[in-house]
Amino acid sequence: MRDFGWTSRSRKFTSILPLAAPAARCIFRTARSSRPTITPRSKPSSRAPICSRAGSTAWSVTGSWWSVVDGLPLAAKVAAGFVPVTWEEKLGEQTLGFFEGRLCRPSALDAARQQALQRRFAKLTAGLADGYAYRLLPRNCRGVGANAFALPGGAVVMTDALVKLARNDDQISAVLAHEIGHVRHRHGLRMSLQAAGLAALAAALFGDATSITSLATTLPVALLQSGYSRELEAEADDYAFQRLTEIGLSPKAFAEIILLLEKDHKSRSGGESKDYFSTHPATAKRIQRALAAP
Repeated sequence: MRDFGWTSRSRKFTSILPLAAPAARCIFRTARSSRPTITPRSKPSSRAPICSRAGSTAWSVTGSWWSVVDGLPLAAKVAAGFVPVTWEEKLGEQTLGFFEGRLCRPSALDAARQQALQRRFAKLTAGLADGYAYRLLPRNCRGVGANAFALPGGAVVMTDALVKLARNDDQISAVLAHEIGHVRHRHGLRMSLQAAGLAALAAALFGDATSITSLATTLPVALLQSGYSRELEAEADDYAFQRLTEIGLSPKAFAEIILLLEKDHKSRSGGESKDYFSTHPATAKRIQRALAAP
């Protein structure tokens, strides 16, 4: 349910890369060339049978590799690069529908408070020009506690409980900057692909929009049950520290809110709340990095 006790993972896979890389390149070339651009007069490529055999070998070799050294996250990162932002946005909308229908209601914060938070969020996202249409969605979510979570495509859900827990708005901005980092690194999409396995990776490589958007059935569980890995959290943290500094805020606000969230989580230990620490595993090192950030 919760991922507090991370274990060190081996990264000793360099000896297998010379075998897997050529076949993998062949698969990626085939994926790109397999899009519906062939005319009736086009000649069949002699490369296809070779790639078919190479693909079979690649999946066999890399399948063993993933099972031994946990390479599936890396494969999900590569496959995510083949997914257009428009598909990612649709996945986010469908995932939001799950939360809206089951866990979340409109925010109970007063209009003035919501407007002030929207202005803060607009400052965080101003000028990013990364192709995402960012939206802050304040919500009153039962059973979720003090939390915020980013959805593929740019929507960021922020719970009323988080706003009430924070002691100042800089702390809220720090959490939101972290969530924007998840969007920019496509962590939600990558986690969905990873959770769904090889079939989803193949759908991403070969441009199957329907299969990609159907991942909305797996993403809510991945977000609330599994949470992000240490590596993904570190990427989002690094972005948050950088962005906070760019807009004139101190990354120390991130350390402050993490400490408040940790205290709140401990007070609720043993309950069913899916609070920030259930979905964003934290360590003392993360706090130290925030305090040490310029």
